[in-house]
Formats: sequence, structure tokens, C-alpha cells
Amino acid sequence: MKFIKIYLFCLIISSCVGYLPDGSELIFENKVVGNIRVEQARMSERPSLIFNRDSQGSSYIVHDCLSVTYDTINKRIFVKEYLNEWNSAFYQITVLDTITKNSIKAFNVYKLEETRFKFLKSKCLTCKEIALK
Repeated sequence: MKFIKIYLFCLIISSCVGYLPDGSELIFENKVVGNIRVEQARMSERPSLIFNRDSQGSSYIVHDCLSVTYDTINKRIFVKEYLNEWNSAFYQITVLDTITKNSIKAFNVYKLEETRFKFLKSKCLTCKEIALK
């Protein structure tokens, strides 16, 4: 009887764990570099930048991406994030290791001012715009 209670408890706990949508829930997916992808789930309005999408799970880097640009030489990702109709957030993500499963070792995220973001992108000769649809 005790075994059945433990089994039921474990079953309830495992069914309550949150998850990111699996492949059947995605309407769009595009690899940026290594374990970093742009994905859009069926119920979301905009794509998100995701790290480590595999059977062990995934984590969001940036939600609601308006643009994603990858600098192939300097291994930087520039992301413009939608906040509301009037505001956006701007990020530079420096890729450290493209094959690791550990996000701390894989990349660093820096928030940028809009002017700095536009300047860095304009000076980037090796940047490639990532398709978001």
C-alpha cells in the first residue's frame, strides 16, 4: 500500500512540471548557432530566442524577438525584443561555447542602449539576419 501511495505522489508531481513546447507545438524553428535557436510556439505572437532545446529541456534567452542578427566572425547575436507598442529592449549575446549544455558556459547576455545597438549592427560586416518566420 505504501508503494502505491509513493507511486501516485510521484505521478502527480511529474505531471505538474512546466515545460517548453515540444516540436509538435512549434510553428517555426530556425537554428542560429550551436544550441541556440529562434522558435515560435503555436500560442505565442512572436518568436523567442531559446537555448539548449533537446530532450532535457530548454530555456528562454529572450522573449518576443523583433529581430535576431548573428555575427559569424565575432560570435555575437544582436536581438531586439518587443516590450510594448512604444518600447523595445536591445541585447548583445556573446557566444562562448557552441556545444555545451550549460548556459553559464555557453553565452553572456548584455543589455544595450538603442543607439549602441544600432551602431554595433551598422559596423558589423559579417552579420547575418536570422529569419523569424
